[in-house]
Amino acid sequence: MNKLLDRLRAWWRAHILDEVPDHLADAEFNRARRFDLG
Repeated sequence: MNKLLDRLRAWWRAHILDEVPDHLADAEFNRARRFDLG
């Protein structure tokens, strides 16, 4: 599961971070991870 999240994060960074600052993307990712873990 963690490998899937890492792949998702890599995709997120590759496609979206051109427009979104790192700290916002990291906050979204961490929120999604907490949600996935319950």
